[in-house]
Amino acid sequence: MNEHLLEIRNLGKVMPAATNQAPVPVLRGISLDVARGEFVAIVGPSGSGKSTLLYCMSGLEPPTEGTVRMLGKDLAALDRRAQARLRRDHVGFIFQSYNLIPSLTAAENVALPARLARRKTDRARVDSALSAVGMSGQARQKPGTLSGGQ
Repeated sequence: MNEHLLEIRNLGKVMPAATNQAPVPVLRGISLDVARGEFVAIVGPSGSGKSTLLYCMSGLEPPTEGTVRMLGKDLAALDRRAQARLRRDHVGFIFQSYNLIPSLTAAENVALPARLARRKTDRARVDSALSAVGMSGQARQKPGTLSGGQ
């Protein structure tokens, strides 16, 4: 079995040109392996491509060049539905704009991936996840009543 959960080889991303502008290379030649249990931090100044790299690593954005393998699967070889299932089942992703469902409570938003996968919602696991980020007391609150940090 492959020991790497994520394998990136020679990843590159060029953003299309705006009118009368040249295309903008954002990522160039990035290679990275992430092993089971390993923590990785991606740091850099604003505008350096961190979010673009994360989007490419997760299959949310296709790279211009290079390969991304998650759990041994080449993301480029998977259709959008298969990529979405892989993310749903194996990736934790917190977007800069959060993408929470406003009509659901914090606990319901946490439980949503399990519901979408048609798995039983484990209330203890939801409570544990909220507790881990200091939000036990906000489980019944809707996103509009929470602070940006919450």
